[in-house]
Amino acid sequence: GLQQAGIGSRQKGTRRLLWISRSAATTRRVVNEDALMSSFRCVLNKSIGRWVIDIFSDIPPLPSAKETVRLFNSANIVVGFHGSGQANQVFCRSGTGVIDINLPEPHSQYTAHNSYALDMPYRLVMMQGVGLHQAVNITVPVGDV
Repeated sequence: GLQQAGIGSRQKGTRRLLWISRSAATTRRVVNEDALMSSFRCVLNKSIGRWVIDIFSDIPPLPSAKETVRLFNSANIVVGFHGSGQANQVFCRSGTGVIDINLPEPHSQYTAHNSYALDMPYRLVMMQGVGLHQAVNITVPVGDV
C-alpha cells in the first residue's frame, strides 16, 4: 500500500499524506474512515522521517481554491475513494504517490489515467461488489490500502 506509492522518494524533513474525505457526500461515504486513519498513522509512525496526515474534507466550510492547491501540491502521497475530489491531483507534483480506492465499474478509472499522464506512482485498491457507485456507505478493506 503506502510503501508502493512512493513514500520517502523526494523530500527531506516532514512528509505529507493527504486523505480525500467523503464524509459529507451523498454516496460512497467511507464508514470505517477512523480505522483507515488509524492504519495510516500506524504505518507512517514506523516509517523513516516525520509524517503529517492532512485531510481534504467535503464538510463545510470547504477549502478555498488556494488551500486546495496547497494541500495537493504539498502531498507526498494522496489517498482517496473514487470521487470528484480526486480530480485535484492535477495540482500534485510529479512523483506524488497516489493510492486510488476504486470501483469495479469500468467508467471509474479516471484517477489511473491522470496518475500515469502526470507521472505519479499509482496503486489501485479495487473494491469488490456490484452497484457500488451509488452506494451510500462503503466499508474499505483497510489492510489492502
